[in-house]
Amino acid sequence: MEFTHAQASQISASTKDEILPAFHLGQRVRMTKPIRNDGSNPFNKPNEILIPAGAEGYVKYIGDWLQVIRIYEIHFIEEGNSYGCREAELESIYDLV
Repeated sequence: MEFTHAQASQISASTKDEILPAFHLGQRVRMTKPIRNDGSNPFNKPNEILIPAGAEGYVKYIGDWLQVIRIYEIHFIEEGNSYGCREAELESIYDLV
């Protein structure tokens, strides 16, 4: 992907995400690795797997953390919960078929 001069000037040296989101609202996605409790979920034990790798969900919200890292809120219907995920932890279901 090539950037215009204006786009290139907006890229932070610490960013790992593209300028445009890789996924869109309502898109079906799959986890590439499990989500573990980092201690922020008081209803589960620390380091317990909250969502297994391969679980499927839908993009509910797209936000930023520290203005450089894109976080996708993914709603996992079977598990009944939503969790924040990075682009590298997700893959599109539609690209796989």
